[in-house]
Amino acid sequence: MDIDPARQPRKLRDLIGVQLQRSGLPGTIRVDEAMKLFCAYHGVAPRYDLLNRLGLTEKRSAQYHQLSAGQQRRLALALAVAHNPPVLFLDEPNAGLDVPSRVELHNLMRELRAEGTTIVPGHARYGRSGRDNGPRGDSAAWQDRRNRQSP
Repeated sequence: MDIDPARQPRKLRDLIGVQLQRSGLPGTIRVDEAMKLFCAYHGVAPRYDLLNRLGLTEKRSAQYHQLSAGQQRRLALALAVAHNPPVLFLDEPNAGLDVPSRVELHNLMRELRAEGTTIVPGHARYGRSGRDNGPRGDSAAWQDRRNRQSP
């Protein structure tokens, strides 16, 4: 991808998905409203199938502050992948997830990678035990051209 973030910020935003440990969503936004908002921003139809897949169907009308930490993390993941970005940044993706949710996260990550998505995790390993408890991320490189001097 040859994109200049300073000149093409919108194009860059459409090419990346980001799941942070804290989403910054307003506490009163409903789950379905958040999905509509994020998808409208990226010009795609709402991906309610992701809410179903990540166990949030029954929470669609719940406000963000009413969700458990794990549910908030699953919503953040659904929002990050809803527009099918080619690059996905995940900050501590397993944090706050129960075992079934981790399994689904890893399955989703494998599918996304098979479809060509580059996944950049916030750390090298997903598990705290020192074992590899899930799929690893991909390698990525950035080039900062702002301070490059001509030869």
